[in-house]
Amino acid sequence: MSLARERVEHYTSPFFPSELLATLFFYQLEDRRAWIIGSVVLAALSFSCDLPAPSNLNVITSGLTEDAWISCMCDHMGYTLRSVPCGGFYAKLAQSRLIFTHGDVQDKSITITVSRSVVIFELFLCARSTLMANAISAQELISTYVELTSNCQGVSGYTPAFTRPLDMSFQERTSPFHDTIELLDSTQALGRPCGLACPGITRISTNIAGIGHWVWGGVSNFDWEEDK
Repeated sequence: MSLARERVEHYTSPFFPSELLATLFFYQLEDRRAWIIGSVVLAALSFSCDLPAPSNLNVITSGLTEDAWISCMCDHMGYTLRSVPCGGFYAKLAQSRLIFTHGDVQDKSITITVSRSVVIFELFLCARSTLMANAISAQELISTYVELTSNCQGVSGYTPAFTRPLDMSFQERTSPFHDTIELLDSTQALGRPCGLACPGITRISTNIAGIGHWVWGGVSNFDWEEDK
């Protein structure tokens, strides 16, 4: 198992109601030879600066609303986008596909597959119960987090230099949503990721360059050398 895979499993498994369900979920990932990304987990964990650029990586995501972030992330690692038709098996599974290739090296690519089937997983990352999930507007959260990254797309000389908290001003639109935010925020003390709903989403200030130093909620205190 790769270090990136270990990190993703380590920080997503607490969101599953049972160990069996988590095991079945990750088995499906192996079966599809793909990562399913819950918006930020792959960016925060797999694309860390201490890991090599991925080869032949398949990412399944739930919407093109994440294109801005994915493009920035891939661009930073030296990948460029090329258009590909969505046909065969993928035509049934997904709405569209994006393939990023790394220079002239043909065996290094990142395939982004857009599929509606991963919405449930994203809700696991945003909330740990159906009641909490129903109180969250995923579209609002994704839009806010894309805006958060839009001013930080420089590639050359990329160095995190400031901390910017997520703007949660829209949370007061509904009382249930506000309550959910407070509940999710409290999970930071447990050192667990809070998903997109966490108001602790920040960009960390360090002297180390790398996309992996985008920090999401409870993952902000993550020790990269921590024993899994």
